Amino acid sequence: KKQTQKLQIPALTCHASDEWLTPSVRGCPRLGELWAQLKKDNAGYIRTLLQPLTKKMPEQIQDIYKLPNTAIPLKDVLISRRGNALSMPWGIDDEFISAVDNAAAEEVTKLVGSPNNDKASLLLLQLVAGRLVHDIRSHLFQQVTRSEHRHPTIRLISAHDTTILPLLVALGIYDNRWPPFCACCTIELYKNKHDHEFYVRVCYNGATSAHIAAEAGYFYVAKSILPFQEFIALLENIVLTEDEYQAACTTGNTSTSHSPISSSPTDLSNNEKEEGIVKEENNTTFIPPPTHTKKKYVLNE
Repeated sequence: KKQTQKLQIPALTCHASDEWLTPSVRGCPRLGELWAQLKKDNAGYIRTLLQPLTKKMPEQIQDIYKLPNTAIPLKDVLISRRGNALSMPWGIDDEFISAVDNAAAEEVTKLVGSPNNDKASLLLLQLVAGRLVHDIRSHLFQQVTRSEHRHPTIRLISAHDTTILPLLVALGIYDNRWPPFCACCTIELYKNKHDHEFYVRVCYNGATSAHIAAEAGYFYVAKSILPFQEFIALLENIVLTEDEYQAACTTGNTSTSHSPISSSPTDLSNNEKEEGIVKEENNTTFIPPPTHTKKKYVLNE
């Protein structure tokens, strides 16, 4: 008999208190301040936006899901039920679900910020996506400085819709829709076999779940192939190291003075040149997971 070789897959995780892929006000007072002010400023607009939807819901349900003050709790329930092929309560149809989904996307977009607006908006985006963008950029630098690329590698981050949405904004590819159930974003690193220069491409899709109820979705090129340095330059203003993040999170602090990674890959120190991702020609890779996770499990297939 032919012996089957077991494949070991390392899975990295950390305690919930150390998780930083999802924006959180618990460890960032400044983010809490900004969100509280934005919610206050936009409260009237959100109530007006949700009023037509609220009228279609039973009164007791309105209280449970905080309607018409927010669409997000109701959106989470409805999208999860639809993604798992469960029946919809209260006579809700697909048109209603789409309306709630769009309202929630518009609501949360105001809490994410933008790289192209004022300093306050940029700070907001840094606080919700800066560390993830720093992690991605660091791994890309590590890959272009590797002396050999014997085999393309794949790194996966399993996160939340509220991780993907700020990342899409940071990458300049946000489509003004809440990431659907099981959405996926890939950042691909190419190496030209002729001139040995590196390039980056970003792909995104609506849904990757194999479940029959998942929305139909296909990967599409959200950002065409760019020279490596040009792609890195797009992220420069958004990146926050851990120290910069902690400083920016201090109540009342509005500056985030950067100490960016050198624009020259060869300037990285040796301890930064570790395993990461690579894409050679037609082999797809994914964005890498955090490097500071504390626990490691090995899954045998």
